[in-house]
Amino acid sequence: MYFLGDILHWRNFKMQYNNTVKDRYFIYLGDNKYQSYSINSYTVTTTTQSQYYQNDNQRSHLKHFVIPGGSFGFPCDSIVDVDTWFMDFYMDTLLQSSSIKKVGKLDEETLLKLYKLIKNSTRVAYQMKIDIYECYYKEGLKVEKPRRKKRGKYRN
Repeated sequence: MYFLGDILHWRNFKMQYNNTVKDRYFIYLGDNKYQSYSINSYTVTTTTQSQYYQNDNQRSHLKHFVIPGGSFGFPCDSIVDVDTWFMDFYMDTLLQSSSIKKVGKLDEETLLKLYKLIKNSTRVAYQMKIDIYECYYKEGLKVEKPRRKKRGKYRN
């Protein structure tokens, strides 16, 4: 079983957008609350490709933050960007894979910083935001509940 903020190392991750196989690190955010469906777990993966976030490169306009290497189980500086790297998986996939192991856990300050990115994202679906909000709430973290999209923009 995984908990909010757990850092998962997935060896030989095969679901890359460019079909390469490589190790990935994921931050576990919780799962959906609908027991009648296959339970999805929400994660955000990280990237070490900092050049895309500098100056006027393709992702420089996206809100993100860097987790320093050596922190929370990350071996090198890792960029957290929920607009590009938000992913969900069937919980069974995470629990049954021998290629996945927990290597660390985010602290409360970093979890709150991550939640702010998710809440303000225009690419993460509202229902996913609600599910993640409830996971934070269950862990005792006081965060603001997301609001529905209004006139093309999310209200803060």
